[in-house]
Amino acid sequence: MSEIERTNLDAHVSLCELRYQALERRLEIVESQLGDLHTLVLEIRDSLARLPAGENTRWIQAQAAVIAVLVSVVAWLAARLWT
Repeated sequence: MSEIERTNLDAHVSLCELRYQALERRLEIVESQLGDLHTLVLEIRDSLARLPAGENTRWIQAQAAVIAVLVSVVAWLAARLWT
């Protein structure tokens, strides 16, 4: 918090509004990325469903790896967003 914010309520309110707008933009980006990831996971699931039995083990391992990476990215984004 800057000195002007401590002494001027209008300045504080204006700066808070800017901060909120920045947070909203970040959340919209994260929501969009999560939507894209959801679509990707659904496509992977559908692809696996079309594979003959026995051939999907490799795909399941790949999907597990993708999900682990996605969870890590979401956790990283959340940590950056809230710090």
